[in-house]
Amino acid sequence: MKGLTVILLLLVAIMVSTAAVQGGISSCCQRTSNTQIHRDLLKSYYIQQPPSCSIPAVVFTTISGRRICSDSSNTWTQTSMAYLDGKDWQKRQNLPLHRDNADVQGAFCVMPVKQIALCSIKDNKSNKHG
Repeated sequence: MKGLTVILLLLVAIMVSTAAVQGGISSCCQRTSNTQIHRDLLKSYYIQQPPSCSIPAVVFTTISGRRICSDSSNTWTQTSMAYLDGKDWQKRQNLPLHRDNADVQGAFCVMPVKQIALCSIKDNKSNKHG
C-alpha cells in the first residue's frame, strides 16, 4: 500500500512540474494572429486584458470550438465583434435573423463598428396592389 501511495505522489509531482515548465495551464492568449474566417463560423467572443493575462486581445470562439486570438485594433476584429453583438441583440428581441429570412426583400442592416447591429425590414407586401 505504501508503494502505491509513493508512486501516485510521484506521478502527481511530475504532472505539476510539467505543467509549470510549459507555462502553466492557462486560457490566456500569448500572442494575437491575423486569422480571419467567415463571420458565420463565429459563435462568441470575450476580451482578455492585463493583469489577468499578459497581453490584451479579443478571443473569438468558432462554432467548432476553436479559439482565435485577435488584436482589438484590427478592422476585422471590430466588425466581427459588432456582427456577434448584433446577432445576440436580434436573438434577445426574438427577431428573425436575415439569413433565415430569405423571402424578405428590402432588408438592410446598419452595423456600427463598436455597437449592435440595427436592422430594418421593408414591408413590400403592403405596397402591392391587387
